[in-house]
Amino acid sequence: MKRIIFLLEEYSMKVFLDGLLPRFFPELSFLCVPHQGKQDLEKSVPRKLKVWNEPALAEVYGDGIERAVMGKARFRDPDAIDHPSRALEHLAPSFQKVGGARALSARLSAERNTSRSFRFFLEAVRTLMDPDPRETI
Repeated sequence: MKRIIFLLEEYSMKVFLDGLLPRFFPELSFLCVPHQGKQDLEKSVPRKLKVWNEPALAEVYGDGIERAVMGKARFRDPDAIDHPSRALEHLAPSFQKVGGARALSARLSAERNTSRSFRFFLEAVRTLMDPDPRETI
């Protein structure tokens, strides 16, 4: 069986993936290796992934955050948001990275998510699990 190793910028992403991946890919064998920030990660990986979407945020932080985000140009493309964790802290003062990662990983939906990087991430994991494109979902 194959195992995918994820090199991550920070511990909160490890918490996120530990919650998310078993939901989307129950058969996946994986290891998450957190780093001590972006500079540490850049030594190993050229890019990081930023993932979150409005419906999942509303489930975690209440409908007020969804109303604050939906329809605003700044939030239409989640991948274009500079410092998404800071934006979340502003919109939901109770937001904390590790707790938010844990809560969002249980609620994100591939169908409702508008993040191109999140969809690309899921497709890349599917491909790594089964590199034969004829068998990929």
